[in-house]
Amino acid sequence: MLKIIFIILYRILVCLVIALPIIINYLVDDSIVTSFIYIPLLCLFLAFIAIYLDEKILNALNAIKLTSATNKKNTDLNNKTEEDTRSVSPLY
Repeated sequence: MLKIIFIILYRILVCLVIALPIIINYLVDDSIVTSFIYIPLLCLFLAFIAIYLDEKILNALNAIKLTSATNKKNTDLNNKTEEDTRSVSPLY
């Protein structure tokens, strides 16, 4: 649940960062070249960075999930082994 909230907050923040050059361009009057070339290119560049980071974050969260599941499975297996050894009576 915490991972989902983290991803949602990250994506909202990224949307705001990507829209920031457009907002700044609206507030500050500049040349037509800036409005039609630089601002869209900057937004596109920020979007590519956000997509790259989103993929890395999702991979890291999935790795954490798999690691915790593997650790839980190993712990359960160790507990079963300990229970099995305790239930076996000695032969002598």
